[in-house]
Amino acid sequence: MIEESLKNLNPLESFNKNAFIADEKYEQELCNFILALALVWNDTKNLLLYYEYLKSLEPLDVSKVEDLKQLETPFWGELSGIKNYLEKTLIAIIHELFRLIKDSKEILELKTYKSILKQLHPNCRHAWEIIVSVSLGGVKDKDPLGQALLRIRHKVANHYDKNELLKGYKRKFLSQKNIPFISRGESMMKRRFYFADAAAQEYQRLYAERVEFDKFYEFINLIKNSINLSIQNIVETFIQQRYGWREI
Repeated sequence: MIEESLKNLNPLESFNKNAFIADEKYEQELCNFILALALVWNDTKNLLLYYEYLKSLEPLDVSKVEDLKQLETPFWGELSGIKNYLEKTLIAIIHELFRLIKDSKEILELKTYKSILKQLHPNCRHAWEIIVSVSLGGVKDKDPLGQALLRIRHKVANHYDKNELLKGYKRKFLSQKNIPFISRGESMMKRRFYFADAAAQEYQRLYAERVEFDKFYEFINLIKNSINLSIQNIVETFIQQRYGWREI
């Protein structure tokens, strides 16, 4: 997946280097905001590429495994732990996007910002407006995307909440009577504390069960797709408005 992405990127184009520098029409704060959104988009793509790559390494469909003992191996423990980390990091990026928007409320009132939104496809504009509304505390729970964003906004994004980790640990190893595992070795590459991954995964599973497990990942996919389309179009429309594109 990652190798395919590296090979299949479209040819390079460029634009005037002053596109993110203020002039008499475009405010510097707006330029800064769009630049930050571009990085949010890239970071989201990076995570998804790694996640899909890890999924491609799975030798069997986990959802169809009847005997979970098959998954009690160093390979599955490492793979599962890394995937869970990427899921938590995606949620953290969404929280950072919320904070970025909340800290940029004055930008949302600028004529230049509104002129960008007017040029977006209606579906992209609608998705972005819901992201903004939820970021600012608005309620859009009747809309599927709004409902998904609200769920994520209220979810704890702290990876290292010690009390929540303990809840996950107790449920995994005491209530469910699973065995805690560890790989010990002379280097970091040969070690892993699988029990810590399991505690974090169980806490995440606890949250997912409150909103229905399948629904939780449906929410994540919906948000991912909305971020992809809306931010991509905002960034490209901004650059097009300012100076357009240059072929290399």
